[in-house]
Amino acid sequence: VSLRFLTHFVGDLHQPLHCARSSDKGGNTFHVHFDAPIKNMLQQRDDTFESEWNLHSVWDVGIIEKSISEYYGSRQGLEKAIVKIMHHMEKSGETKHILKCADGRLKECGSAWAEESLDDALNWAYRNSDGEEVENGSVLSDEYFTTRLPVVLHRLAAASIRLAASLEAILSDKKVIHTKIKL
Repeated sequence: VSLRFLTHFVGDLHQPLHCARSSDKGGNTFHVHFDAPIKNMLQQRDDTFESEWNLHSVWDVGIIEKSISEYYGSRQGLEKAIVKIMHHMEKSGETKHILKCADGRLKECGSAWAEESLDDALNWAYRNSDGEEVENGSVLSDEYFTTRLPVVLHRLAAASIRLAASLEAILSDKKVIHTKIKL
């Protein structure tokens, strides 16, 4: 149960609309049009195509499901893409920045992760591809999807790296320091 909670907590802090405006409940009050397949969670079948979403669910599920459908073919394909991004982050030195505050036990780290997510929400989730504010009834275009997918993938990669570092710190009961992550 604790591992499940930690995984969920780290993931949620990296999802931009989980750390967004309380006035619209993190995008939950914005009903938007977004064409993406959705998985029927109860029956585990991909037999529904949805265009009516709230903005929050577009970022929780829609962009990911559409990327699997259009680019990756499966969850495993998506996971491989995220690992490639993590390799790129390591080679570019970005992992050092991500691991500057990687100990999920520290309040300041959780706050820093949430601030990154809020920035992404304000700059990407709440802005349509034409730069206009997303509003109730907005149509989120294919351009919205293609320009936001890299943000979603980057947040998933950062969450993965930080979750691994947090688990390492918890299990070793040591302070997290930057070391090269073996992928």
